[in-house]
Order: sequence, then C-alpha cells, then structure tokens
Amino acid sequence: MLERDAAAMAAPGDLLQDDAGPALSFVPASIGNAAVDAPFALMRNEVSRAEFAAFAGNREATRCRNRLSPLQLFDRRDWRDPGFTQGGSEPVVCVSFADAQAYARWLSNRT
Repeated sequence: MLERDAAAMAAPGDLLQDDAGPALSFVPASIGNAAVDAPFALMRNEVSRAEFAAFAGNREATRCRNRLSPLQLFDRRDWRDPGFTQGGSEPVVCVSFADAQAYARWLSNRT
C-alpha cells in the first residue's frame, strides 16, 4: 500500500492546479540531500494585482514604506495606488508580510 501511495504522489516540479486556484509546483519533503519539514506547493507565478484584489475586498491596505523619504509620513501609497500605473495582470506591490500570509491562508482555504 505504501508503494501505491508513493506512486500517486506528485513528482518534484509537477503542475498542481484546481479550478479555483493558480498553477502550483510541487516541492517534496526531500530532494537528494536537502530536506524540509513537509512537502508543499509553490505558486509558479507572482500574485497579480487582480488576484490580490479578489482577496483584499475591503481589507485595510498596508501603506508602502519608503525609508529614504523624509516625507514618508505623508506618503499614502498602497497596493491600490503604488504611485505608478499598474494593470490587473501585473504583480501586486506594496503588500506587507502579514498581507502575504493572509492571502496564502485565504487561497489555501479556497482551493
């Protein structure tokens, strides 16, 4: 039975995707001598602005940080308005680590 389960498991780099989610690559718990705690899937492409917008809804946007600007307190840029024109298919910018974690949890529950 163990052999059958191992044969059914995805191979490293295999494309995993369901109808509700993005394309993912499978990363096993070990490849050669390298090991991680558990197997996981990694998105093949960056999260687009449109994909993040589907998650964010009315979530309060985290402001971009510009440590070099003496006027950073007045800078109100966020992922919705990063300070330059951006299309829906381009990678989302100006998101915090907490935003990225929340998006990953949301996507995991959805797919």
